[in-house]
Amino acid sequence: ACLKRVAGLRATIGAYDEAIKMFEHISETILADNVRGTPLFGRLEIKDHFFRAVLCKLVVVNPNGTGLERITAIEMAEKAFIRYGEMDMENFSSGLEYDTCKILIECEYKQDLERMKKTVDHFRASRALETWVQVTLDQTIINLEAWLDNLAAQLL
Repeated sequence: ACLKRVAGLRATIGAYDEAIKMFEHISETILADNVRGTPLFGRLEIKDHFFRAVLCKLVVVNPNGTGLERITAIEMAEKAFIRYGEMDMENFSSGLEYDTCKILIECEYKQDLERMKKTVDHFRASRALETWVQVTLDQTIINLEAWLDNLAAQLL
């Protein structure tokens, strides 16, 4: 629980890479403990930690970067998402957290702002979220809006 709070604090101050490492470490520890038969935490928590790690990867998609930088960041988030699903097919690969990650990644690729907003609203309505998660979801939307605004400005 302490490491989860520290990871959340790291994300709050924008240290997303550190937060990702912590969320991944927590999940890997839970998986290893369950394999050894000494679970300290419930396996269902894994999906929350993987969700938070993917969210941290998506929020760093830079709206002011080049198209290549943007695609590279989205691909990194997608690869992590796939890897997390393979690590814990039983829990992470189903449910709202998984579906939300999948849709957010699709929205980034397709630049589908409206679908992203609807997905975030649905997720918020379904879960009690820490403030930093809410802020990070909002920032992901803001970043996509800024990217689309930048594209529109270039066309003028």
